[in-house]
Amino acid sequence: MLNYQLILLCFAPLSGFLLLNLKLPNQKDFEQYTVYVTEYKPFIIQEFIPDLEFNYRVLILYDKYYVTKRHVMYNDYRASGAKKFDFDFEPPRNIMDFAEEIHKKLKNPVLSLDICEREGKFYLIEYQALHFGINVFVKSEGYYTPSGNGWIFKKRTSTFESDLAEAYIKHITNIYL
Repeated sequence: MLNYQLILLCFAPLSGFLLLNLKLPNQKDFEQYTVYVTEYKPFIIQEFIPDLEFNYRVLILYDKYYVTKRHVMYNDYRASGAKKFDFDFEPPRNIMDFAEEIHKKLKNPVLSLDICEREGKFYLIEYQALHFGINVFVKSEGYYTPSGNGWIFKKRTSTFESDLAEAYIKHITNIYL
């Protein structure tokens, strides 16, 4: 058995990853989640990244990148349940470039990415490509879009549904036309 804290990521059909917080060597937690570790369910074990104060949630709707900074809970490492969001900031360009690089590799018109940075290195902690929350869209005043050698912020004037439809239309158009 491994002797350090891990995060277990299980593939969920068509939707990216299901994130399970598995703290080892806590035997009770380990036994609870062993049902996910079978020969029929591929999984990834990701080493725990200590001392993070926040991560970035980037919601990508084709060429519109909505970003929030998610702060971790006190005395915990998780940012996902803390409900401590920051929308009033300019994301670092290298985070946006990293998100764009993942977007290009996955070739999916819509993605929700959780990204962290540690000592100048970027990590994709989790992603969803089908079922994801839209809090970052609803609470953001706008989005970033790639432009030449940088990123431009644009104020949001549309609904989530229209941006989602536009993302799929652009994606299909670029593939088949």
